[in-house]
Amino acid sequence: MNIKIPLITGLIFIVAGLAIKSLNYNILLGNILIVSGIISKLVFLIITLKAKAYKPGSEALFLVAGLLIFLTGMIFRELTGSGCIASILLASGITLKLVFLMLFFKKFKSNNHV
Repeated sequence: MNIKIPLITGLIFIVAGLAIKSLNYNILLGNILIVSGIISKLVFLIITLKAKAYKPGSEALFLVAGLLIFLTGMIFRELTGSGCIASILLASGITLKLVFLMLFFKKFKSNNHV
């Protein structure tokens, strides 16, 4: 099994879920896809940790901070209905998560000599 399949599947589910929600097509389906994508990405992290292909370092702080800021933005949008501050929080959270991904892949490749 290719170790990256859960990661790619998770990203596809999240993008599809966000697209469906933004089009107001089916909010429930969008939420289900987003949660499925998050679970799939967590499976990827667990697999890489168990395979000892990755040892978390300080880059994990970017992931934790990104997730907390992103979730805060989602909660803020639901509670207040304000789009501006929620959008800033969501964008900041996504940016931190992307920084984590770049550092993760850099470390993952150097550890596995890919």
